[in-house]
Formats: sequence, C-alpha cells, structure tokens
Amino acid sequence: MSFRRLPAAAQRAARLLPVPMAASEAQIRQAAWVARCVG
Repeated sequence: MSFRRLPAAAQRAARLLPVPMAASEAQIRQAAWVARCVG
C-alpha cells in the first residue's frame, strides 16, 4: 500500500467499517500524519 494514498484509504475504510466515529477520525488523522512524514 502506498503511504501517499493511505489517508484516502483510511477514509474509505472508516466509511465501510462499523467502527466508532472517534476511532475512525483518530485513525485518519494518524494515517494523514504518517503520510506527511513519509511522503
């Protein structure tokens, strides 16, 4: 998986997976932060 597309993938997963909104948002933020550092 490409780190540059990780935020988009995290958003898609957050919408598909039945997880709490807070947890999804936290995962998206972390994925975006990692993508910024790596990319």
